[in-house]
Amino acid sequence: MRKAISILIAIITAMSLMACGSGIVNDEVEVNKGNTSTVYASSESKAKALLEDMGRGINMGNALDVCDWNSSGATKTIGYQVAAVYSTTPWSAWDASSYQYFSIDGTIHFTWQIDSLNSDSGKKCNTFAIQIVSHDENAQNKSLTCNITSATFTSKGGQKYTLTDILGSHELTMQNDVTEYIRQSMSGFDGISTTADVIGGTLELDIELEDYYYDSATEIAKLETSWGNPQLSEEMIRAISEKGFKTVRLPVTYFNYMSSDGTIEDAYLDRVEQVVDWILKYDMYCLISIQHDTGNDGWIKASADNYAQNHEIVEYMIKQIAERFNSKGDHLILEGFNEMVNDNNDWGNIPISDLAIMNKWNQLFVDTVRATGGNNANRYLLVNTYAALPSTEVINGFSLPNDTADDKLLVGIHCYFKSDKLAEQFAAIKSFSDKYNVVIGEWAFWVTGEEDNRAAYATEYLQYADEYGIPAIWWDNGKTAEMALFDRNSLTWPYEELTQAILGE
Repeated sequence: MRKAISILIAIITAMSLMACGSGIVNDEVEVNKGNTSTVYASSESKAKALLEDMGRGINMGNALDVCDWNSSGATKTIGYQVAAVYSTTPWSAWDASSYQYFSIDGTIHFTWQIDSLNSDSGKKCNTFAIQIVSHDENAQNKSLTCNITSATFTSKGGQKYTLTDILGSHELTMQNDVTEYIRQSMSGFDGISTTADVIGGTLELDIELEDYYYDSATEIAKLETSWGNPQLSEEMIRAISEKGFKTVRLPVTYFNYMSSDGTIEDAYLDRVEQVVDWILKYDMYCLISIQHDTGNDGWIKASADNYAQNHEIVEYMIKQIAERFNSKGDHLILEGFNEMVNDNNDWGNIPISDLAIMNKWNQLFVDTVRATGGNNANRYLLVNTYAALPSTEVINGFSLPNDTADDKLLVGIHCYFKSDKLAEQFAAIKSFSDKYNVVIGEWAFWVTGEEDNRAAYATEYLQYADEYGIPAIWWDNGKTAEMALFDRNSLTWPYEELTQAILGE
């Protein structure tokens, strides 16, 4: 009995210590945010406390999510071209291939299928010559290294010849848009003596460029501003912080800067990180999403076929993003797939099987981020419903991913609710917000004309959001004639009443 009493006392003492230590003091939860700690007045859930602290948020839309749906990193070029020239002895005509572009990584598989030549068929074959071309004025008078790793000519009859003279590394200089030639003598090849022996053949080269001029920052800026906004700047982020916003969502689209295997350009990740660091510098929460890689025109879809085809590339993409931002503190929240739809772009009557694939994509996102370890092992992550819809069919088909971290998953929905149906629309998500740590990642009201009632609409909207404990992040697309709160050119707030209503002031 005495032993049992001693054990009971020890248990009670331990429980008392747990209640008073390990980050819980007077029913408050301590959450580490970067290099500082903030104590929240809640012991129910660390995530619920986080949602409260996120406060009012704003999206920086139409910036790093701007994309060109007609191209991708795999088809992107660096402005350098290669052309081949065939010559005879004596010279009889100018025979050149088409100009073919190097990819963004400075490589090319060059192919010239020689269907015809201007040279007289009986003329003696002399040389093939390779030349690199660039019309960029900043590339002129600069040296570069051209590595030819494979060079073959295959005759019409199928005989393959290795062009040994041009293999290897060549130091070249760009002058007046062209470099000097790299030459391959064709004399001495059995079976190749005249132009007639060249016609019908194929010249193939694998070439790599080093030390070439490419202004990646300028190219990124061109795309970032192509939808009409200025580039994001630290001054913009500081103005948002000073206005009183506590959260910035930074939508990011990647496919324009990705190779075919999913490798993201370092220069683009550098740019994303630069903006993220500004947001963190001003002590705001930062969410970075995978934006237009999904959606109606995206390449990642909520379908079994798309998952089977793309999940390895997507996993690699997520891994690179997670590794790049692993060292950031808890103010950074990584977000998964924005408004992902199926192959048919269904926004209603969605097959259950596609809702299940959306859950599978979310699980891949969580597993991939967690596998990078470090701060990502316990970082808050946000996963969205199918198309980020708050509809009943989507909510019923949603499953929270399994997670190795405790209470560190947020669920995103986009709620562009109609101003005259707010009570009804919020009631539809009440049980969902009770069950999960919900974030409204996008909401807004369009400019309504001379009589702008958006301040009243926003006030009512946020009363419901606050009642349900849901942080709401306004979709600001930078266009003040549409739904922007913030003029990114003048760093001013044209709709002061609406902005103050959103900030609760």
